[in-house]
Amino acid sequence: MLISEKASPAAQSHDMDYLDESVDDIDYENIIIEDGEPVDSVTSEKNMRLLTETLHANWTPPQSRYEGKFMALANVGLFYSPDVPAIVPDAMLSLGVEPFQDTRPKKNRSYFIWRFGKPPEVVIEIVSNLKGNEYGEKMQKYAENCGVHYYAIYDPHNYYNRPSQLEIYVNHHGTFVPMEGNIMPDVGLGLVLWEGEYEYMEETWLRWCDTEGNLIPTGREARLAEKKRGDSEKRRAEQEKRRAEQEKRRAEQAEARANTAEARSHALAEKLRALGINSDEIA
Repeated sequence: MLISEKASPAAQSHDMDYLDESVDDIDYENIIIEDGEPVDSVTSEKNMRLLTETLHANWTPPQSRYEGKFMALANVGLFYSPDVPAIVPDAMLSLGVEPFQDTRPKKNRSYFIWRFGKPPEVVIEIVSNLKGNEYGEKMQKYAENCGVHYYAIYDPHNYYNRPSQLEIYVNHHGTFVPMEGNIMPDVGLGLVLWEGEYEYMEETWLRWCDTEGNLIPTGREARLAEKKRGDSEKRRAEQEKRRAEQEKRRAEQAEARANTAEARSHALAEKLRALGINSDEIA
């Protein structure tokens, strides 16, 4: 459910957890929502899109209470207060919400927690240098100020010299604690590292998986898989058709042989009768 100017009482109560002022009094025009900073690298940009594209192409929240609604965003400002600059996660996922349709007003172009009535369930950071402070201030803000439930850090070049390139944390009373495993049950998704090709680049990518560990496919992967299934079905149908034709030919050949044998038997019986011999009496 989106939180608008006509928010429900429960949503308004939730808003006050983040704000000390009325939602209607916020001057959105003076909030900086875009700073023009580019992403760090081609691989980072592609990985961000891989994380959002797969969900939009081939995933629906399994929990019925979300009515199939979610937002998967990359490099978009996350605001917990109008007086504090945005945090910009590389990717985030929020369940049960959908974008505002009119993106001309600035208040509809970023993820303002008080506008949507809830923080995103998952934020993801892809480390490209040590300036991001992913394990420090940023991590603290996601947990304490934003109330994000899951926080994932992917450090492909091991800048932080951690035991694992991928670490996932869960929020426990305002503090992130390391999570066992890679599945986030409250979301119905997990995160895995996958080596393969995405948009003609061979790389180790951070990807979503379902609770059974199966990758959420990209649109292209889904189309190729569907084409493969279609080709396989076509081949099976053609093989079945050939088998049926072969069975029909064998049946026709067997019938022809039977008819030939019967004709020969009938001709022989006629010759024997012409000679005065009853073929039925021949042992």
